[in-house]
Amino acid sequence: MNIVSWNCKGLGSKQKEEEIRSLIRLETPDILLIRETKLEEKSFLQVNRNLRRKSGGQAVSARGASRGMGAL
Repeated sequence: MNIVSWNCKGLGSKQKEEEIRSLIRLETPDILLIRETKLEEKSFLQVNRNLRRKSGGQAVSARGASRGMGAL
């Protein structure tokens, strides 16, 4: 099982989404943990659908301009 964890320091831009796509292609993780997303749960799950073309995943909403975590 391949698990990758990344502190992305904010996940609201297309550039960060491209970085995650590259990471997924390179590492082919079974589980990808993304920390410090600075996103609400609903927004993170939308990013997940954009990245992996499927629904699912888990997320914890950010508090203000900090925190936020998700698993794809």
